[in-house]
Amino acid sequence: MENLEKARSPETTSRSVNRERGKVAAAEAVKFRRFLKINVDDFLECYPAEKIAKDKKYVEATEKNIGKNSDSEVNLTQKLANDFENFFVFGVVTGDWLGSKEVNGVTAAAGATSKYDDYKHRLDAFSVLHYESERDHKNYSIAIGTDVTISGSHKTIMDKFERPHNESGLELPFGFSKLDYYTNGKVHKEMPLTPRYIIGISNYDVNDINETVATDHTGAKMFRLATAKNFINRFKVLSEMYAENQLYLARLPEERETPELKSAYNKLKIMDKKLGDALYAATKHLSLSKWPKRVHEEDYSDKNAFISAMEEAVREDSLSYFEENRAERLKKDAQDNSEPDDSHTDTYVQIMDCIKELKGEKTK
Repeated sequence: MENLEKARSPETTSRSVNRERGKVAAAEAVKFRRFLKINVDDFLECYPAEKIAKDKKYVEATEKNIGKNSDSEVNLTQKLANDFENFFVFGVVTGDWLGSKEVNGVTAAAGATSKYDDYKHRLDAFSVLHYESERDHKNYSIAIGTDVTISGSHKTIMDKFERPHNESGLELPFGFSKLDYYTNGKVHKEMPLTPRYIIGISNYDVNDINETVATDHTGAKMFRLATAKNFINRFKVLSEMYAENQLYLARLPEERETPELKSAYNKLKIMDKKLGDALYAATKHLSLSKWPKRVHEEDYSDKNAFISAMEEAVREDSLSYFEENRAERLKKDAQDNSEPDDSHTDTYVQIMDCIKELKGEKTK
């Protein structure tokens, strides 16, 4: 596939060219089966039929309970979250959001999880990163999961960090969940130790995305990734994931004597490198998109300072956007219905502040 990192430079390509390249990237992703789909009936060779039947009943019962407690506002929120989930998967598969061969040696596939893993293990989507080891030059892969949100509630985000799954008796290292139904497009199996990343942008960000969505001849959504707004969204997602990965590493015990802890550490170290390189590439790309104009790599001593400066600029912009939208909402509703003891802010800002809080750092 053509180097999309270069192809999408906003200073050198037009909107129509970007749109055409997006279609080509999507077609190639389909061709090489990088869009992953889960069908639990494909796992009959892995699990007894009784387990699959039981898991289906769990999904039915959960959805029935959700239906009893839903309202129009909840349904709209869920729709926007689903839109963001689809947007993220599209970005991973066709836009090299988790990296590329050139950026960090990665080729990624992604898809939505089974409803069972969504409800039981709090994973909305999963990705598979294929890469060649620098140590022995053999091919490896690592699976990760994402919990997608558009909530700006402090309580909601902290609950996502502190309750990574809903399976009674399951104890895993901090930051991990599991996938009962995993596939890389070839094999079908359980993935018992899956790094779990909470990713989010606010509802108004998703609305902005949806305003530019096109559909192809099959009715499938085509997201315009090569816009300044979506360069920001890509940066937000990678910034969240990288910060969370560092949090998970810090929360692992120093003495990693069990195979599970050793495996968790190895996975997080791999992701530290892959996410760090992908975030740096996204930061450079955003700096060239003419937003924000005040962040230029040459003004900073190293890449970490450059990334930190971009995070601060994105934070300021996100807070400003949040306040504008809240003021507009209050004009219509004339009241703020949020709980007094549950602070709300922009989703990206809330996630990053919760990470700092969990690391024992001060938040602004």
